[in-house]
Amino acid sequence: IPDVAAGLWPVIASDKAGNEVTVVDALTVTPTITLTPDHALTASPITVTGSGWPAGTVNLYIGGVFGDFWAAVTADSNGKISQIVNMDPGASPGTWQVAAIGGTAGIDEVVAAAYFTVDPRVLIMTPLQGPIGTKVVVTGNDFSADSNIVFYWVEPLSNPPWGMATTDSNGVIEPTTLYIPAQSGS
Repeated sequence: IPDVAAGLWPVIASDKAGNEVTVVDALTVTPTITLTPDHALTASPITVTGSGWPAGTVNLYIGGVFGDFWAAVTADSNGKISQIVNMDPGASPGTWQVAAIGGTAGIDEVVAAAYFTVDPRVLIMTPLQGPIGTKVVVTGNDFSADSNIVFYWVEPLSNPPWGMATTDSNGVIEPTTLYIPAQSGS
């Protein structure tokens, strides 16, 4: 199927003698939408690609066609989409249907869908209890890659940092040892 906008397209067959046959409504082009990656944290950049759209605005909704508006992307004159948008910062962790709606309602409106998983940010501490001075191992994932992570005991504004770690290139906090501080009982 050639790169064309959504809709019905006639197919014309001809020979070298000039004989032609047109088959009307022979080819229906339907739109596609792809989200890359297909999972990430909220506010992460997502590449939206697709084809077969009417030229113009294509609206994206999280939660299906009756879901919450997420972003608008643009289909070119060949019906192609290729645009980067940030995942909705208010999206809850879980798998969501993302509906794309393009065209004009009642005229050439078309819909396609893809699924996207909003990842939870994970921080694991072991053990979860103990007296002052207890060794606690902290690990985590889905943080920004190659970032400094600061751990606070209770509230950042009223206490000094509890400890620090650095994430790897995949946003993983390798096992980091901290100790329950003396001020933990206050």
